[in-house]
Amino acid sequence: MTVTVMIPVFNNASVLIDTLKSLEKQTYKISQIVIVDDASPDDSLQIVKKYQKHSKFKVKVIHHKKNTGLSISYNEVLQ
Repeated sequence: MTVTVMIPVFNNASVLIDTLKSLEKQTYKISQIVIVDDASPDDSLQIVKKYQKHSKFKVKVIHHKKNTGLSISYNEVLQ
């Protein structure tokens, strides 16, 4: 069984680093990671882009230019 992991991101760079490190240690077979950056004013997007280049997983990044909220981020991925 494979799983897709969706991570909504807004202004939580320190937690994001720990989350990505944790994914590397999982025993589940991860088919892809979808990261939705909801216009974070911190360096979350830079962390995501760096991770995307060096990850062993397929990583899709969705970047909002304006903060839209958690529910819209989830819905965007589920469509």
